[in-house]
Amino acid sequence: MRHTGISRSRGPVQGLDAGGGVLEQLAAGVDDPVEGVDGVEGVDGVEVDDATGIGTGGAGGAGGNAGLIGHGASAGAGGKGGTGTGDGGTTAVGYGGAGGAGGIGGAAGWLYGTGAIGGTGGAGGTGAAVGGMANGSQGGTGGNGGAGGGAHLFGNGGAGGQGGGGGNGGFGAGGVGGAGGNAGLIGNGGVGGLGGAGRQFGPIGGLGGNGGVGGNGGWWYGAGGAGGAGGAGSDGFDVGGPGGTGGNGGNSRLIGDGGPGGHGGAGGNGGLLSGAAGAGGAGGRGGQLFGTPGANGAP
Repeated sequence: MRHTGISRSRGPVQGLDAGGGVLEQLAAGVDDPVEGVDGVEGVDGVEVDDATGIGTGGAGGAGGNAGLIGHGASAGAGGKGGTGTGDGGTTAVGYGGAGGAGGIGGAAGWLYGTGAIGGTGGAGGTGAAVGGMANGSQGGTGGNGGAGGGAHLFGNGGAGGQGGGGGNGGFGAGGVGGAGGNAGLIGNGGVGGLGGAGRQFGPIGGLGGNGGVGGNGGWWYGAGGAGGAGGAGSDGFDVGGPGGTGGNGGNSRLIGDGGPGGHGGAGGNGGLLSGAAGAGGAGGRGGQLFGTPGANGAP
């Protein structure tokens, strides 16, 4: 009699007892036992004690990729920008450092799995407590969110990470949201990350960060991911900061609907002039064979 590889007396062969066979694992969504390790967080920027120095936060580490079946590992967050401690004169200030970028999410397994969410961007550093008359105390820009991890054969792309908030001080702009990960053959694209919020404390409010672009659907089937919303502009003593633009929706490739565009961020309030609301993102394209375009995002 031909040997089948299955013992009739002992059940399934050794190695498949714990979680079922490969097909059973695939159907149940069981992770690959060997997945990538999580990305490390970026280090914080150092404080800089002069009028123009900037201590930039370190970038977050990328998440590890899965093997055959499983989800990508999480990415690290970007480090916070350093505080500007210089005492500004009439034209120079102690700037807050920029936040570090979030790491890229780990990719899914080659056969099945979901990409990991991108890391969050680090917050911008705080500007000097005493700013110059010309520029004010300038906060650092928030770090950009990391892109979501992609999928390969079956599975969804990961969502993009959120942009970091701007640092306290005039013009502290929020970071841009990360792009959603793309699906592989069959699956939906990841959602774009949210733009970071501007920070208030100064004559002009900080700009809200733009939302991330949605990921594309699978080559055969799947919807595009929604674009991320733009971050809100912050209030300013005189002029409010404008809101960030919403991210564009991801495209479907062959069969599926395009992702909706993200809505624009609200503008901040100002004593003299309010900030403009951000524009909405464009909807993604529908599939070439079948599917409807995504709706445009509202302002």
